[in-house]
Amino acid sequence: MAKRGTVFNPILVKAFVNMTGLFPIGTILKLDTGEFGLVQHQTRDLMRPRVLLLTKFDGSEKETGTETSLLETASIPTL
Repeated sequence: MAKRGTVFNPILVKAFVNMTGLFPIGTILKLDTGEFGLVQHQTRDLMRPRVLLLTKFDGSEKETGTETSLLETASIPTL
């Protein structure tokens, strides 16, 4: 995104991001609240996908976290 218009064609960058999102499905995000979330769906705001909040995050058993939209919370992914 930072190099669109200089190194990369801005139209192609926009098309690519619209297809994959900034955070593709399956990406694990660390939120500014310190929580971790697994991206489940894209939303109209590419910076705020719908995520499964991970409660264990150690792989010991199946995750049973809460699915939430970052559009509806104040949380945002930290980059």
